[in-house]
Amino acid sequence: MPFAPPEALPPVAAPGLTESSGVAPSLLHPGTFWTLNDSGNPPAVYRFDLAGHALGRHEVPGVENRDWEDLASGPCPGGEGACLYIAEIGDNKRQYPWVAVYAVREPDGDGPATPVATWRARYPGEARNAETLLRNPDSGRLYLVTKDKSGQSEVWRFPQAPGEEPGLLEKVADVPFPGEADAFRQTTSGAWSADGRRVIVRTYVIAWEWDVDQAHPEAFWADTPRRAWLAPEERGEAVTYLPDGALLTTSEGDPMPVNLVRRGER
Repeated sequence: MPFAPPEALPPVAAPGLTESSGVAPSLLHPGTFWTLNDSGNPPAVYRFDLAGHALGRHEVPGVENRDWEDLASGPCPGGEGACLYIAEIGDNKRQYPWVAVYAVREPDGDGPATPVATWRARYPGEARNAETLLRNPDSGRLYLVTKDKSGQSEVWRFPQAPGEEPGLLEKVADVPFPGEADAFRQTTSGAWSADGRRVIVRTYVIAWEWDVDQAHPEAFWADTPRRAWLAPEERGEAVTYLPDGALLTTSEGDPMPVNLVRRGER
């Protein structure tokens, strides 16, 4: 078994944190994690640990939370400092002219999460809904995975350089997510492991993991992924990796549910 059964960790109660929609590890404070709320909530990020402690809420000034749907962490553009990458990619009605990723400086104290760069982009055709952001830790390239009840998802790549004027997303792959029910097929979050060797994409019920050939970092989408069963969650919309390769998931709810999926025997 590549993954063990999921385990519940202590939930996190933080004022205003009710719709966790993305999760990412802190680079400045190892062993702690960041999350955010999705559409219509104030623009803020929240830090917590795996013992159930809420460790702070930090405003993101100058940025609207139209429909934030995922979160990644990594070095800031240019390599100076640690950043969080906020995915403004949700679009249930498929009506918005652009999507975006905001790179914000990871707070190291009580201050705000200050924006340092924006990738704004548009689809070459009609708008799409997406909830999954992936950041390649080797190249820094940003990707999104679309969400569809049919399970027929698409992978799109953001322009390499940030820019306020919308650039054009580039299609990388078509990826089917199987299942008899919508909850199995609709993608809600993803993560790229810090060593660059694995990618995970989750739905409401299940997650799929690929091995990445770092010499060909977009070819893995054609491969057959491994399956990981996730904990039953009210509305599970977030996943990330722990340093040992285990999966950490969160869900909408107050307090925020937190669950762990350890790696099993390969």
